Amino acid sequence: MLKSVIDESMGLLRATLPARIKVELSCDSSLPLVLVDPTQMAQVLINLITNAVQAMGANPGRIDIRVDMISAEDLLDQGQTATLNKELEWPCGALRMSVQGDGPGMDTAMLARIFEPFFTTKPVGQGTGLGLSVAHGIVQSHGGLLQACSQQGKGSTFTGYLLVLDGDAEVSYPELDKQTRAISMPTKRTLHFLYIDDAMLVPLITRLFEKRGVMVTGAAATFTTA
Repeated sequence: MLKSVIDESMGLLRATLPARIKVELSCDSSLPLVLVDPTQMAQVLINLITNAVQAMGANPGRIDIRVDMISAEDLLDQGQTATLNKELEWPCGALRMSVQGDGPGMDTAMLARIFEPFFTTKPVGQGTGLGLSVAHGIVQSHGGLLQACSQQGKGSTFTGYLLVLDGDAEVSYPELDKQTRAISMPTKRTLHFLYIDDAMLVPLITRLFEKRGVMVTGAAATFTTA
């Protein structure tokens, strides 16, 4: 199921990305079982790729997307994922989704704030500062973690880890279940959302919801200074 979500998201993105940006996708043919909301996972991927594109500005660049399985043993061997093993149990490993862009990169101070709501380095009127915080919140609501790694002049990599399910395990995330039921349960009334975000994201996320039978009114966020 996740493979189809990735393919759908990439189809939407490739039609809107500027020609100067080259995108390469590497996705394992057999992905492990994970419990996810398809629309929310698509939003995570779109937000991360959009952030990478915006970081490049008017410059040509490359974005590499990798989706694969990482074992519990390999998680333990990675110094950057020490936090994963302290905060969560990963007995069956994790599904790893990474987005690497060759933009300008970030310094330590910026990296420490990158997931804060409304934090943005873009000029006034060119960003809401919500894309990465929303992606971070979605991954957390699925019982996973989203991490960022960056160096100035060497680009940035955002990596999401999702818990791989044991075939005999019964796992439930109450908040995720509640959100999923609200969208998937048949009702007499048609859901109608107002979606406000960066101009680049609005048409993509709107189409994702509309494909699932949800009416969406999209609006690009604008800011003014006093």
